[in-house]
This record gives sequence, structure tokens and C-alpha cells, in this order.
Amino acid sequence: MVLEESIQNVPPEETTNKKSEPDSLKPFTIEILKLIKDAQQQHGLRHGDYQRYRGYCSRRISRLEKF
Repeated sequence: MVLEESIQNVPPEETTNKKSEPDSLKPFTIEILKLIKDAQQQHGLRHGDYQRYRGYCSRRISRLEKF
């Protein structure tokens, strides 16, 4: 295989000097359930107004699709 040939042709010191990623990377988190519940409360579901919330979701999806 070509990949195996290219690895065999590289001196050992070049293969061990790869850049290592920093160990201090923090995970990126989003509290998605909280965001959804807040949006539902603000846009109609607090009072059981599903039509109003459906309209909000439709407008939001339309805005996102424009990008």
C-alpha cells in the first residue's frame, strides 16, 4: 500500500516529533433543555397556546434556513 510505503520511508525521529494537543482543553457544553424550556415559556406554551408556539418555531426555522 502507498501509505505503508510512505511511513516506512520516514526516519523515526520525524514520526515522534508530532505536535501534541494541549491536555487542558475544556469541553464545550450547552444547556439545550434549559434553552428549549425558556423559549417555550416565552412563546406561548406557558398558557397552552400551541398555535402561537408553532408560529414561533416556523419563523425561527425560516430565519435559520436563510443562512
